[in-house]
Amino acid sequence: MLCDRLFTHVVLVACLIGCGQRSQQAGPSTGELSEKQLTPVESKTPQVAEPTFEADYTLGIAALNTRVFSIAAQHISVLATTNDIDSQYLLSELYLHGDGLERNPATASSLAAMAAEQGQPMAQYQLGRMYLHGVGRSKDFVEAVKWFTLSGANKQWETSKANLANTYLRSVDRDEFFTGAPPLRLARGMNRFSAIVYRDDVARLLTTVQRDRVKDLVKEWWDKHPDLHVQMTCPFIKGCDAPASESGVEPTASAPSGTWNRSYGHTESVRGRALVAAGAGRYLVIGEMTGWHKPVMLMLIDSTGEIVSTRVLSHAAHSLDPGFIVALPSGEFALGGKRIGERSWDAWVTKHTASGVEIWTWEHGGERVDEAVAALPSEDGGLLLLGTESTRSGSVEDSDIVLVRLDVLGKLDWIQRYKKPGRQRAVDIVRAGDGYFTLSKEHNTAEAIVLTSLDSRGRENWTRTFPGTPAALRMTADGGGIIAATANSDFCLIRTDSSGKEVWRTAIGTPDVDSVSAVAVAPDADFVIVGTTRKPGTVRWDARIVRTDRAGRVRWKRTYTGDYRDGGRVIDDATPVAVRYNGVQYDVRPYGVHAEPDGSLVVVGTTDSSALRERAEIWVLRTDPNGLAPERKTVLALR
Repeated sequence: MLCDRLFTHVVLVACLIGCGQRSQQAGPSTGELSEKQLTPVESKTPQVAEPTFEADYTLGIAALNTRVFSIAAQHISVLATTNDIDSQYLLSELYLHGDGLERNPATASSLAAMAAEQGQPMAQYQLGRMYLHGVGRSKDFVEAVKWFTLSGANKQWETSKANLANTYLRSVDRDEFFTGAPPLRLARGMNRFSAIVYRDDVARLLTTVQRDRVKDLVKEWWDKHPDLHVQMTCPFIKGCDAPASESGVEPTASAPSGTWNRSYGHTESVRGRALVAAGAGRYLVIGEMTGWHKPVMLMLIDSTGEIVSTRVLSHAAHSLDPGFIVALPSGEFALGGKRIGERSWDAWVTKHTASGVEIWTWEHGGERVDEAVAALPSEDGGLLLLGTESTRSGSVEDSDIVLVRLDVLGKLDWIQRYKKPGRQRAVDIVRAGDGYFTLSKEHNTAEAIVLTSLDSRGRENWTRTFPGTPAALRMTADGGGIIAATANSDFCLIRTDSSGKEVWRTAIGTPDVDSVSAVAVAPDADFVIVGTTRKPGTVRWDARIVRTDRAGRVRWKRTYTGDYRDGGRVIDDATPVAVRYNGVQYDVRPYGVHAEPDGSLVVVGTTDSSALRERAEIWVLRTDPNGLAPERKTVLALR
């Protein structure tokens, strides 16, 4: 049996070395590419003997992740002979890094090319790097941009079996084998957005003729593989987007005018948390980035969802967890949340100019958990902050609601604390006449919604309590309030009058597990609720938007799925939610909603797949007044 394995392995290596030698005969090249170099070489799959070793992909992956490379190479090399593209790609990594096999960049490059031609996204990314750096083949920037483009638009990042080798792939995703490249930004991690970063940076080095050549090569490959790509934005290669009619999804052109469906990714995970209108049809979006000492992504987008600018805000010694962003009458804006240290969380808020330059930062906290959850601008240019402050008495830990007034320079004017037995958590604040309404959650024996009226100095007028879990609060034209909450796993709206007394309550019940995130009041006084929904017995969350009239009667319900195979789908409640495929769970979680004067809706949230590579992207959706939007999600790269 060992002889059989060795014979199969030797035959495969011999064939692939031959391919690698042919790729090396092109000789070295400079940054200026000749017409000969621009002509692609036809890819041929080596003919190899039928394997007799009973290889097992699961055993091979397990050996790979535990770094038992001799066993991993036995299984993966045999599976590669069966034209399994994931095995071909993983075998190329073993040859590239010399893990369990003698290091051979030429063979690694040939294997990567075999898998890339058949649509393996990681192989496409790695092949692009090989062309860029001249590893295992001659440098060719045109081919590099082609493969980075194809990898960035490839649908199979989340479904590839090679993801099971994530532990190994993370350990070898280093740049030590890729030297001699032009000066580029370092794309961190092997993922879709690293491919986009490389694509855009290398495309800057191409001439107009070379860019046109890339466009032709990309279109040629897409024509052969119409079901493997999603729509992308290629800012430096005019016209390289995949034609909508060829994608197997309903064309974006058929969606209502002015609507769009976009996600914004980074080489690090970034989760959309809040959005605010910034004037001139633009929106400011904040995102939470991952990692220790995690920063905040601040993104400005225009009325079509295109990125205008981005800025990363960070703290020298702490992680930042954003919770809100608010536009100020002066054209400036403020954002805040909590600053996370090793032993405590502190409330944190910062004020910026319209161009993103910091004006001041204010922090507040002690030894426990403190956070700012919402803010309102004051009449004199200051800021009113609602937050939670934790306390401890012996072994008992409680938390109270805090209201803070900052002046225009970010200095503390006054602070009010609302102490009650048990645990309280601040949720939202709105202006109500000369004072304010605050929304909070009380959690003692059971969760309860607490609505409180305060005067202009934060002194309490009255408090009302309702059953449920509160999510957001907005004012109505008559001075009352509309509370969005979750009750018994259903969306719930509670309408109050100006004195906080309940006028009506409606539960929007479904068989699904639903949870509310935000609410908006439309120009026609309709109410719009956004949240998540999950089918019983499943673990994937989809986004749901419900619109009701002013009496709480449902006008329509829409669900927005996280099926990346078709770029995300918008469906009516009467249609079953698109099921996951190949075991992939791709969540869509909305966190905020903004209603435009024309009735259209802008929703911000997150799409992520915690099961695979832990990738997360900011998701922003613009619908028409009926909740309709493009089914196809356009992917853009953050800087």
